[in-house]
Amino acid sequence: MFSLRILAGVNAGNVYKLRGKLTTIGRAAASSVQILDGRASKRHAQVRFENGAHSLLDMKSKNGTYLNGRAVKEATLKAGDRVRIGDTELVFEECEGDHVVDSAQHRKRVTPYTHGETMLISVESLNPEGGQVSADGGRAYDNQNLLHDFSLLANTDASLPQILEELVNIVFSAVGPDRMAFYLYDSKEEGYVPEVAKRRRSVQDRPFELSMKVFREVTEGKKAVHCSEVATDQRFNIRDSVVMQSINSMIGVPVLIRGQVLAIIYVDNCASGLPLSVEDFRFLTVLSTLASVVLARHLQDIRPAGA
Repeated sequence: MFSLRILAGVNAGNVYKLRGKLTTIGRAAASSVQILDGRASKRHAQVRFENGAHSLLDMKSKNGTYLNGRAVKEATLKAGDRVRIGDTELVFEECEGDHVVDSAQHRKRVTPYTHGETMLISVESLNPEGGQVSADGGRAYDNQNLLHDFSLLANTDASLPQILEELVNIVFSAVGPDRMAFYLYDSKEEGYVPEVAKRRRSVQDRPFELSMKVFREVTEGKKAVHCSEVATDQRFNIRDSVVMQSINSMIGVPVLIRGQVLAIIYVDNCASGLPLSVEDFRFLTVLSTLASVVLARHLQDIRPAGA
């Protein structure tokens, strides 16, 4: 696998693995590699993977895309190539070393909770430091970069849909659940509605419904909930939707703004997937704290019933 590492610029030190056939680069919050550079265009460049090779393409940017000092419209990339966008310099390189370990491979070595254990924690009591996310150097490095990049959205003009798209991408990159939903409080409906949801193709046919027991713990108790094995947890029974959906583990985390739960981050893995781990739980609780800051200006007028 190859990656882009930022050598110079606001995001210096960040590493972005090139997954899939298309990686977008630019100032837009929805970019795969967001460049916080005033001289970068919102949709500045792309890296495409075709026929076993990566190519760099300029997307008609205002200030151009440079490869090893030369302005290019399209060029094949090789390890060690330097890309400059505005005042930001990146290097195209192979992923080697612990600091760029593929999180999907690392997940297989994560030790989950004891059989059937449920954990609840007050989000307000958390210290949102990136170093708390993981004790493992490789995964912690990746996750700290993701959290750092997301926090920077608080100082941009990113729209709510752009922020939520970035949030979903971060959750799937760091946690890799089968399904994820972001529930937002709707004052007209006087309840929480799924503002955005995503699921893997392998579970497209499964109904998506949040357990009311988890829902009450998160919204009324203002607690982050982690259940590592739903089927054996005494809090759930055969009539509960989570069992009927063959979910093996889940995490629900509140997003608190002015002390009120205005949104919920929910993820789960189905019976065939790996259980969501303690590290996943900690990552999402930290992400929810950052989300409350990033989303504050968009949700400032929302008041849940009874607030």
